Amino acid sequence: RRLLLLLLLLVGSGTGGGASPSARAPGGEARSMNVPVGVLQRPRKKSERLHHLEILDKVPFDLVDAYEERNKEHGKSRSAPGSIGKILRRHRKEHTTVLLSTMLQACVERRTEALLWDTFAAELRSEVPRMGPADCGLALACLVKADFRRDSGLIPLLVTMLAGHAASGAGTAAARSQ
Repeated sequence: RRLLLLLLLLVGSGTGGGASPSARAPGGEARSMNVPVGVLQRPRKKSERLHHLEILDKVPFDLVDAYEERNKEHGKSRSAPGSIGKILRRHRKEHTTVLLSTMLQACVERRTEALLWDTFAAELRSEVPRMGPADCGLALACLVKADFRRDSGLIPLLVTMLAGHAASGAGTAAARSQ
């Protein structure tokens, strides 16, 4: 509907006729729209462009929201103030972060070599006790995308951990509300 109104404005402005924009557009909606001509979406800021380049070719399109949620969760709990915090965030990576980033990139590249995913599974088993709910969810999504079935106990372990996190989160939320 907005596109149609925009086209009406463009066509009507070139005619030089005596009809006002409110007369050309039903209900006078043309005047109320403050859309610059030729702009289909708002310009992105520098931080948005850098964030897009950071996840481009590293995170599957359908897992971007989960990846951002994980980063937000880890950013809140482990941020140090000031310039030293910025340096630490830039150069210090946790083992779980490196593992999940590598798994996500393998999903983007559609790498399904058995040896690679067996290595991921072994590392995941050792990292599961230290993983949060967002980490478990991302790992589970990567395993499902790669159609990994060689370690039959890993997926139930991740689902159990997710359920445990959900139960503990629901218990704390219920305690907070009382």
